[in-house]
Amino acid sequence: MDKDQLIGELPPPSERDYYIQRPSEQEFADVCNEFWWICLNISKGLWRKEITYTMFMYEQINRNALMQMIDWYIGVKTNFSVSAGKLGKYYPNYLDEEDWEKYRKTYSCGKDLERIWEALFTMCDLFTKLSKHVAHTLDFAFQQEDVTNVMMYMRRIRELTNHG
Repeated sequence: MDKDQLIGELPPPSERDYYIQRPSEQEFADVCNEFWWICLNISKGLWRKEITYTMFMYEQINRNALMQMIDWYIGVKTNFSVSAGKLGKYYPNYLDEEDWEKYRKTYSCGKDLERIWEALFTMCDLFTKLSKHVAHTLDFAFQQEDVTNVMMYMRRIRELTNHG
């Protein structure tokens, strides 16, 4: 390709470009804020039985936030020296069995509202655990009050959904 030797010698290929990147505190806060804000929207969607809206918010927005947090969790555990693989391909290598099982359960939705609620609460539990660890390790602020308030709201909306 470079018959005139204009480029010179290239370094050997490396995975380094794909390593998980350390977040700034603002990036971390933004992902947490988006996750908890969208949980409110998902809850309202479930209450209104708006499945397409609910599942879009759950799978397209909150799934991405959860995967970003899992990446950062793996990053802090490995000093940001690995790749999580495309779409979390290597998650099973870096998450303990309990966390991997929780992650897998976030896919157990279908169209049954109760199963979606269960998957959502599982997603929230996992996100909370991992984000606390990332915040603590990187010395970032963790907004426990946001978590508590959103979870309380979600439980109340679920109650209304089941009894209203």
